[in-house]
Amino acid sequence: MQDTATPQMLRGLQIGNHLPETDQIGLADIANVVSFSRDERVFREGDKHSFIYWLLDGSISLEMSSGIPATKALLTLGHGDVLAWSAFLAGGRMTATARVAEPTRLLRFDIQELRNLCQANHEIGFRVMEHLASQLAQRLLATRLQLLDLFHSPNGSNE
Repeated sequence: MQDTATPQMLRGLQIGNHLPETDQIGLADIANVVSFSRDERVFREGDKHSFIYWLLDGSISLEMSSGIPATKALLTLGHGDVLAWSAFLAGGRMTATARVAEPTRLLRFDIQELRNLCQANHEIGFRVMEHLASQLAQRLLATRLQLLDLFHSPNGSNE
């Protein structure tokens, strides 16, 4: 299912809060809302992908293969989190599989359309990149904390 995006959705996700309303409308005009059911995959690890998303509601589990057929859940994303940022920034293959953990609505942007808009309007480009940088910093911190938990032994030593 696809619906149209609105500037109010962008503001609810903290995207473009510092943009004039005309720029918020321009950003919303190139987005749409897509819905996924539980257990659907948004994309698979190794896929080339053409979209970047922000979660409106629901949750997504990011999973990676561990060298065996089974995958390992790494992180669960929720409201406001960005999904498929690597396709936008690096144009590369997906480094994880995104599986829907509960019914989810996503704000979806075609990567090329978003890049074109960011290049044409540098204020939008700056605000989108500022938002992505903030999201990536949060993701990096979560990963670091997860690694601390993983390598910290229960008796308090780092053996």
